[in-house]
Amino acid sequence: MRSFWTTGDLLARGKSERDIRRAIEQGRLIAVRRGLHAAAGTAAPLLRAARVGGVATSVTAAGAMGL
Repeated sequence: MRSFWTTGDLLARGKSERDIRRAIEQGRLIAVRRGLHAAAGTAAPLLRAARVGGVATSVTAAGAMGL
């Protein structure tokens, strides 16, 4: 299951900017940083990595997946 989308991804899937704002307000999406959104419930270590423009290491990603 995908956890992160750019604004462009969401717009290309037929979502409007208003739809995106509403999803954030309702807690269905998290505004990670400008132009990047995450699914509600995305693991905190993955959000921290994305907020600084990084990527999760294999250890962080494995932990987020419950391995």
